[in-house]
Amino acid sequence: MQEIDIVFQALAHETRRHIVHLLAHFGPELPSGYLAHRFTHSWPTTTRHLHILEAARIVSVRRDGRSAVYRLERDQLQRVLGGVAHDAPTAARRFDLAFARSSLNPERNKRMNAAPKLFRVTVEVGDLERATTLYCDLLGVDGQRHPGARHYFDSGGVILAVLDVSRGGMPPTPGPKSLYFAVDDIDAIHERAARLGVLAPYQIHGTSAADVLERPWGERSFYVVDPWGNDLCFCQDGTLYT
Repeated sequence: MQEIDIVFQALAHETRRHIVHLLAHFGPELPSGYLAHRFTHSWPTTTRHLHILEAARIVSVRRDGRSAVYRLERDQLQRVLGGVAHDAPTAARRFDLAFARSSLNPERNKRMNAAPKLFRVTVEVGDLERATTLYCDLLGVDGQRHPGARHYFDSGGVILAVLDVSRGGMPPTPGPKSLYFAVDDIDAIHERAARLGVLAPYQIHGTSAADVLERPWGERSFYVVDPWGNDLCFCQDGTLYT
């Protein structure tokens, strides 16, 4: 069971499952630079997740000049997980659940391909330069400037579009509800948010939204409000209520 446990432990983290998902859908190989830009956390954090997947033999890596190229080892993953069903009824249920949620499951892929995919959300601001500086600092990524007074941030496959509507003579309208971000190091982002002066001034269920707390629904999170009234919530990955 040791090999099976190593694979399950490697897939227990949402970021590592997302890496497997990217390789399964956009592979068979992806360069390290591509993977680095798919996450809001730092490259060393992504590297740690890749090393765990590599140690579990879920991915392999080869060098291409100065870049590392990662490949999903489908045969290894299916071989190990496929053997779970023969070990015990409980283990079989674990495999059925993992496989049903996995991007390796063709039936799930059919359902996912039939459903609309969210690819971009927009927050309206009144000063693009100021907003770009703030969001770059808060998210820890540079993003990319686009025509039409907007700046894009790739947030794990969904684009956060910061749009300056004042260029068209309109006042910015805050989003109706929080945008939720899963992060590896919530304390580092909280420190940046405090320094930027954007911690939320309100309470959630009688406790401060600005503090990193475990919420009644189990998430460890805090809230931010940007200068234009857009509400963001940062949640510790591994505690997400989904």
